[in-house]
Amino acid sequence: MVLLEGQERPSYFLVFVNAKGSCSIRRFEPEGGAFFGREYKSSDFQESFSEYLESAVALSASRQPSLERDCNAQLPDFVLSE
Repeated sequence: MVLLEGQERPSYFLVFVNAKGSCSIRRFEPEGGAFFGREYKSSDFQESFSEYLESAVALSASRQPSLERDCNAQLPDFVLSE
């Protein structure tokens, strides 16, 4: 997970996933962690979304939430509190 802060664009928490030759990025609002959208591309996320990775701040959480189970509507409280 990374935090993308922007002066010319909105700030978001971004979560990247590689899976079977494709990848996705999920966006969450920094205030409250509401789910904001998802985008899919072929290739891996390091290549497909490199422009975000270059300008974002890497974050880590002590526990990894299940994106499908725990993050459909918003990031879990335990992620936001860290």
